[in-house]
Amino acid sequence: MAVVISKCRHTGDHVFLAVEVNPQLLERSGGPLAAAYCPFCDAPHCWFVEDSRIAGRKAAPAFRLREAGGTSA
Repeated sequence: MAVVISKCRHTGDHVFLAVEVNPQLLERSGGPLAAAYCPFCDAPHCWFVEDSRIAGRKAAPAFRLREAGGTSA
């Protein structure tokens, strides 16, 4: 199983989701992946498969990860 990172559609920040998935199933599924709290929006919302990737896979050059309440890394 693998841990999922998803991009918030409101802020563009990436969040580690507290879900574990089979990487092959993630790539084949569609629609919302989970409903979870976003520390950047300070609200719960849906996380979508098309905005998600498996943690540990090489990130795109524009990947930006920042801590809630912190500065950009």
